[in-house]
Amino acid sequence: MNYEKDTLNRETLFNSRKMFGMMGNIQWQVTEVSGDKFNVQASSSRTDIDRSSIGINIIKSIHGKLPDVKVDLHWIEWKSEHGKGVLISNNGKTNAEITKELLHKLNN
Repeated sequence: MNYEKDTLNRETLFNSRKMFGMMGNIQWQVTEVSGDKFNVQASSSRTDIDRSSIGINIIKSIHGKLPDVKVDLHWIEWKSEHGKGVLISNNGKTNAEITKELLHKLNN
């Protein structure tokens, strides 16, 4: 099968990538596709995570959508331009309250 990395990142694997970012502040993306082999790059600003376990979970998540591909995952040093994920509840809050909470979490 012919895979295209931008389509994989934006569409096929988007929900998984979003959930890792929102729930664990872990960013990852497919950086290169060669046939049925994917090179995946992961990073996180968190220092309290087990990269081996998280890496296995990322690979399992990819295999959930594309079971026949091979995945080579590499951790890189996190940089601020990689982004930062946070979870907040918007239930019963005004837009100003949501914005304040979001900015507080992103800046801490």
